[in-house]
Amino acid sequence: MGEGCRKLLVHGYPENPDALFSSTAIPIERARFVSESDLSMSIGPYPRAFDLLGDGSLYIVDAPGG
Repeated sequence: MGEGCRKLLVHGYPENPDALFSSTAIPIERARFVSESDLSMSIGPYPRAFDLLGDGSLYIVDAPGG
């Protein structure tokens, strides 16, 4: 997940009754938060990617979507 998700989850429901997410939806202690600096390699036409497992088998790619 992107680093911005950490705040949403830490301060989620029930701490914040108006929150969009539950603070228990994802176990934060086991989650991996990807920062801007992690997206430091390019894959094909995409200039920002991250090799999640370090072996080329799984990439997180910052790509446009809609």
